Amino acid sequence: MFRFQTNTSLGCDSRWGINEGCDFLNYNNGSSFTGFVKAVYEGNIESQSFSFEVGGVMLDVTDSKLKSLSMFPNPAKDILNFSEEISNIKITDFSGKIIKQISTSEKSINVSKLAKGTYIISATTKTGETINKKFIKE
Repeated sequence: MFRFQTNTSLGCDSRWGINEGCDFLNYNNGSSFTGFVKAVYEGNIESQSFSFEVGGVMLDVTDSKLKSLSMFPNPAKDILNFSEEISNIKITDFSGKIIKQISTSEKSINVSKLAKGTYIISATTKTGETINKKFIKE
């Protein structure tokens, strides 16, 4: 399930709408959606329609081979450890913005410079398998 929200820090009124104005969306692989964004800033109205297709989104895994890979501690303050050696790590925020990408052959990464918050870590093992897990930075 996805939830679309408004970023109120922009100083304008805005509204999302997906498939008849709902702000929650149940995910089905291959589903297509039509939506709109409407923003009002200093009396000017801007509206834009868009469409997108959802496919291949994964926040956790069900493959038992990958479930053995764990991260700890979670939440973490300085160092995030992995139970296996990782070759690539991508850290994104919940808007999908890439915060950090790392190529490594280690079992840990330094997260001390990340802002406090919740992130998605995409970690690729040496065998080429990728997992996506939620990570909380204290």
